[in-house]
Amino acid sequence: MLKVNLNLNLRSSEGGFHKIKFPKTAEIESLNVNSNPYPISIKDDMLVVPVIQGINYVMVEFNINQKLETIFKSPLVDLMSPSVNIEQKINFSRWIFYAKGPLKGSVVMFWSMLPIWFVFSIMLGYFKIYPMKSWQWFLLFLGLSQVNFVINFVIISWFIFMGLRDKYSDKIKYKNLVQCLLAFLTIMFVVCLFVSIKSGLLGSPNMMIRGGGFNDNLFWYADASEGVIPEIMIISFSQMIYKAVMLLWSMWIALSFVKWIKWGINSYAKDGIWKAKDEKTEKSE
Repeated sequence: MLKVNLNLNLRSSEGGFHKIKFPKTAEIESLNVNSNPYPISIKDDMLVVPVIQGINYVMVEFNINQKLETIFKSPLVDLMSPSVNIEQKINFSRWIFYAKGPLKGSVVMFWSMLPIWFVFSIMLGYFKIYPMKSWQWFLLFLGLSQVNFVINFVIISWFIFMGLRDKYSDKIKYKNLVQCLLAFLTIMFVVCLFVSIKSGLLGSPNMMIRGGGFNDNLFWYADASEGVIPEIMIISFSQMIYKAVMLLWSMWIALSFVKWIKWGINSYAKDGIWKAKDEKTEKSE
């Protein structure tokens, strides 16, 4: 059962009645005009709304006998007259894959990032100094998409700088300083991995929804309509499926972590962990 609130600003040149057509499965719960409750009157499958001359603030609460399935479509409500400045808001606590509505509104940006992650995965997988293949890089990027940029930056930086440490171990200047920075980066790497796993298992899906909405709260705006409020379509899955996917990703991270740390230690210790100070010998006169 879906609960829907319809808020209207009706302008009327003269008093009378205005009709609004709801879906047949709709159950009208309440009708308020200018903050005053009115009895619900249905004629010819349409709600009759009493209006006065001027602006009328109308609020209708109704329920739709509809389940939140994989493909969701908003109920079609016909205002029976042209309307402008239409705002639609939906609180959708599911794993949203796709959202479509009026031109101005929420867009799932996650899919537009896939080609970028794919290209970076191919590039990083090309270098043999790193302990992962291209598909493993891509899998890492997919999981890290659920956390913020700082965590992504730290984790990716650790791999890059450890790889450079391994490749150019004999050409490092200020080696002791570099080793201290890498040790600190390793600590941050472990912390960020833990945070990313925790966020994936306990947090909500982050599908990078932009354009007037964020994750659970979606928003659309339409300049005008001939009468029927624009339809919204959302493709989504249960958050339990998201949790299961993130659990599998976390298990892969845990299994790969031992290999990554072993590689990191070998890179860190290559050609010596610490550079001793040069001993100066003084010639005796």
